[in-house]
Amino acid sequence: MLPTISSDSSASYQGHAIHFRLGLAHEQCSLFEPCDFSLVRGKITGIVGWNGSGKTSLAKVIASKEIPGFPQDISIQYVSSHENYAFDEQEHEDLLPKDYIAEIVNKKMASLKEEIAKLEGRLGEDVEDVERIANRLAELCDTQEELESTSAKEIQQMLSDLAFQKFLKYPVRRLSSGWRYKCRLAAAFSSHPDILILDEPSFLDANSLEWMVEKCNAMADDANAMVVIISHKALLLDKLCDRILYINSANNKMTFYNCGYEEFLATREANTDYAERTLEVFDSKLQTAKSSLKNLKDHLQRRETNFKKASFQNADQRFVRGKCKEAKQKADRSAASKLKQIRSDVDEMEELKRDSLKEQFRQLKVDGYCSGSTLAIFDDVTFAYPNESSPIIQYLDARIESTDRILLTGENGCGKTTFLRLLVGELEPTDGKIMRDLDPLYFPQTSLIEMTIDHADETAVTYLDCAMTQTDLRHHLGDFGIADIALRPVAALSAGQRVRLWLAKQQLHSRRPSLLILDEISENMDYESRNMLSSIVNSFVGAAILVSHDADFCAAFQPTQVWEMRSFGQFAIKHTVEN
Repeated sequence: MLPTISSDSSASYQGHAIHFRLGLAHEQCSLFEPCDFSLVRGKITGIVGWNGSGKTSLAKVIASKEIPGFPQDISIQYVSSHENYAFDEQEHEDLLPKDYIAEIVNKKMASLKEEIAKLEGRLGEDVEDVERIANRLAELCDTQEELESTSAKEIQQMLSDLAFQKFLKYPVRRLSSGWRYKCRLAAAFSSHPDILILDEPSFLDANSLEWMVEKCNAMADDANAMVVIISHKALLLDKLCDRILYINSANNKMTFYNCGYEEFLATREANTDYAERTLEVFDSKLQTAKSSLKNLKDHLQRRETNFKKASFQNADQRFVRGKCKEAKQKADRSAASKLKQIRSDVDEMEELKRDSLKEQFRQLKVDGYCSGSTLAIFDDVTFAYPNESSPIIQYLDARIESTDRILLTGENGCGKTTFLRLLVGELEPTDGKIMRDLDPLYFPQTSLIEMTIDHADETAVTYLDCAMTQTDLRHHLGDFGIADIALRPVAALSAGQRVRLWLAKQQLHSRRPSLLILDEISENMDYESRNMLSSIVNSFVGAAILVSHDADFCAAFQPTQVWEMRSFGQFAIKHTVEN
């Protein structure tokens, strides 16, 4: 679902850059006012802001090419971790990884042929723009030739760089979220787009993240592409971005910063401090001006009273009335001048107030209970998927107690999610036994994609699926900081808002879980929400299991145990606190 583009929005292409004048809204609710910015070849632009500020909406609008004046022959790859937008993965999930990537590259080559044919047809018609068309035609032909001659080799090299060897025989639907996301990335890089948009890169282990950073830099430096990164991860933004677009949802403004992420943070903080200091001075001046105006009015009133009194005591009434009128006119002009200055000060102060506005923390809560008993016992458990010779978990003996805090780590595809599905009963062991006595609140890493596919057109209150009044449902959403999105469709929500909505629904249907299981929940949450969530997990009264590749989120978690999943289905369990 695309947002509404403001009527004065436009785009223009000058070969090395696309210049935008753009404002966006959702159902008459402004995301950000029209502002000017550009995407430049060879540059990596970071889009930052709190959840719900409009980052993904901006990315979708750019990818749609629906902005008036946007060049239609520009190729775009939009890669999202939480929804399938540019390429419908469901239709191709039975393909093997190599074939899946090749399919996207083939779609790009087919699109190139169409654009080349269109431009060739315009060469003889558009005389005024013939030079630009000829230059663009040459670029497209070069890209087509490069893809046809090197794509197969490049795909093979990327699969090798990502250590895909043991997963090459698995269809895409069988891969973990991390490996599926790597397929999307490899396909996007292999198709050599003019614009590459990575919306919340997620599920990547450390080695894969470094590979992605290297490829993004190569896309900008070597392929001369326009690269856009949407992320809440400071380390990633600092490594990649040399330009920042900041969307402030508190004042609905988007501001361009021609600098890296670290410098952007310092500049924004300095600007906010300046605005706050200036506001204090202006507020003092405003109070002084208002006081002067009041004194002036009091003085005029006294003079008018004195003149009226004098009119009864003097013989020449006309002279007195004339003097009174003249004095009053002078005073009125003085008052009007002061009033004009006060209004000017008020307008300037209001603009400063808007610039200094900061987003307010949105509350978030998850209630649970401590059962006081053992939640699960794994007794010599082995698990293998059907028709697979090698088990993904084998000979596991472990216990989970009612107050455990477990950090589950391991590389992409090692079996972390499979273990969680065994724990909650979605899967049963091939050998061995599992004793379960738990009430889990389980956030699977596929939750956001499932919400998008299955509930896209439902409003937030409809998604809650609970027989409560609208008022009570809004109050419940307010407990999760999203009361304002109650009537918006799920498809129009940001990924971070969907996380909060998912938690809100689970707390309605499993009000007091004894076990909190969060599988890659922090990937799409802003910095403040991640901090709040880590505090909630640490103070949760029951047991908690956290799976994440987010180094900052893991560092904020206070585990009693770290379970590392290794090759051949083995676990290494380290107790960090005596339990």
